[in-house]
Order: sequence, then structure tokens, then C-alpha cells
Amino acid sequence: MAQTAMVLVVVLSGFTGRYLMSHISQGLREKQQTLQGLQLGFKQMSLNFTHHNVKYAPAQSATGGQWNLDSDRSLKEDSVSSVSELAGGIADLEYSIAVHGRMKNFFQKWHRFHLVITGVLCFMLALHICSGVYYGLRWFQ
Repeated sequence: MAQTAMVLVVVLSGFTGRYLMSHISQGLREKQQTLQGLQLGFKQMSLNFTHHNVKYAPAQSATGGQWNLDSDRSLKEDSVSSVSELAGGIADLEYSIAVHGRMKNFFQKWHRFHLVITGVLCFMLALHICSGVYYGLRWFQ
């Protein structure tokens, strides 16, 4: 009875852990690739913003061809807001990667626990075989 329960615990632990570990590892890899792309985009946007000082040609007004200075300011504000939104997205993704990393560390510890209970199951199996041989062979005497 105890051995059957132990087999079920080991099997359920193995299937659950294998599925979750592979799912977490795959999600972590995807998020790291996305983060690399966002960081590259952020570097390009920040270089364009700082080195070129976000050069925009001021738009002409619809009334008579005068230059509208407010449109240049709004374009700069839009580019600053898009850089800040990108930075916020990068921060959120880094936090998500950190949480996935902690979960991966947890499942690595779980894997060690799974190996221990598998060892206990093997020990119980050896005791079962030994007792079966010992008590089974006594009948032949």
C-alpha cells in the first residue's frame, strides 16, 4: 500500500514538474529574446534623441504658410513619451524575467526533492523484492 502510494507520488511529481519546468524555461527564453529586441530599439531611440537632438522639420500651418513652432514641440514630446513607454515596457519585462528566474530556481530545488523521493521509492522497492524473495523461498523448504 505504501509503495503504491509512493509510486503515484513520484509519477505525479515527475509529470507535473517536467511539464512546468519546460513551460517556464520556454517562456523565459522567449521573454529574454523580446527583451533583447526592446533594448536594441531603446538604444537606437535614445541615440537618435540625444545625438541628433530629434531633428524634426517644423510643419507649415494650414493658414498662410507660417511656421508652427508648437508642432515641433509636440513631436519632441511624443518621442520622449515613446522612449519612456519603451523604458517602462523594458522594466516590466525585466521584472517578469526575474519572476520566471525565481520560479526556475524553485523547480530546480523541486527536481532535487523529486530525486530524493525517487531514491526512497527505489529503496522501498528493494525492500519489497528482498522480502518477497525471503518469504517466497521459505515455502519451498
